[in-house]
Amino acid sequence: MQLGQCANCSKRISFLYPIIEFLSAIVLFIAMKSILYPESLLFYWMFINLLVLTIIDQKWMQVPTTIIVSMALGLLCYHLIWTVDLMVPISGTIIGLGFISFVFAFNWFIFHKQTMGFGDLFIIAILGAWLGPIQILIAIFLSSILALIVFISLSFIEGFNRSKALPFIPYLSFSSIITYLINPF
Repeated sequence: MQLGQCANCSKRISFLYPIIEFLSAIVLFIAMKSILYPESLLFYWMFINLLVLTIIDQKWMQVPTTIIVSMALGLLCYHLIWTVDLMVPISGTIIGLGFISFVFAFNWFIFHKQTMGFGDLFIIAILGAWLGPIQILIAIFLSSILALIVFISLSFIEGFNRSKALPFIPYLSFSSIITYLINPF
């Protein structure tokens, strides 16, 4: 109806928007069909926030605080309303944040520079609360492998650049969703 243009400013709407909306609708449908009720809402909530974070981190290498708060509040509401045992989200947060903080400090010690953003630390803490202690470690491992593969591939294509920044949240989002869906433990 708008012929691909914004109704307010008449600028061209990116083709990415309808793709994201279509993907969101498909994931909502699949989540409602394959995951039990309260957990399907949480999965969809996390998926949408991770999708938005992936796009923002890929484009601008930023992690908006509003999305971090949104994810944390969604998880908190879910656990306060539908779960009895808070040990899994608490231990997942502690283990995920502890592990990645160790990696963060180790990289600082070796390279004398910040190799990961603080937004990544917050997202890993939230994902730890969502996935639990074992799955967050699996998700961090898988995302690191994916990021390394992409970095090596880009190095072959564009030439090696040690200071090239690579957004980590797209890989972390993908591996977290896959780890959640496969649920190895």
